[in-house]
Amino acid sequence: MPAVNGHFDATSLAKLYAALAGDGSIDGARLVSRATIDEARRDQTPYFALDRVIAFPLRMKLGYHRAISLGLRVPVLGRGFDLGVPSPQSFGHFGFGGSGAWADPERQLSVGLVTNTFFGRLPLDLRPVAVATAAAWAADRR
Repeated sequence: MPAVNGHFDATSLAKLYAALAGDGSIDGARLVSRATIDEARRDQTPYFALDRVIAFPLRMKLGYHRAISLGLRVPVLGRGFDLGVPSPQSFGHFGFGGSGAWADPERQLSVGLVTNTFFGRLPLDLRPVAVATAAAWAADRR
């Protein structure tokens, strides 16, 4: 069942999303057009619409959701951050087991995360939020 499993390592997953975070190509091979990337990262649902499967505002996009974002702005060290991923253009997909990936075109950043345990469920599994937040903050510092 393709909708409930994936077979990849974190490096491969992040590399695929690196093409989505960039111009649609990687290692000289174009995977998708820039227009397709722009459309894929556009919100398709209202700001606070709850997902019908997971009672959580996932901010759905075309085949993706906004990367691990709760949509809450919080002040940190005098700057406002969205809890999760600050860029509203970011997109990806995480499963119930915590594995997944996201692309942030604004930062030219991609992250892949795989787990070896099935711990928690959205919105209670905060591992993807913690990894996404750390990666976004590190990218902002570079």
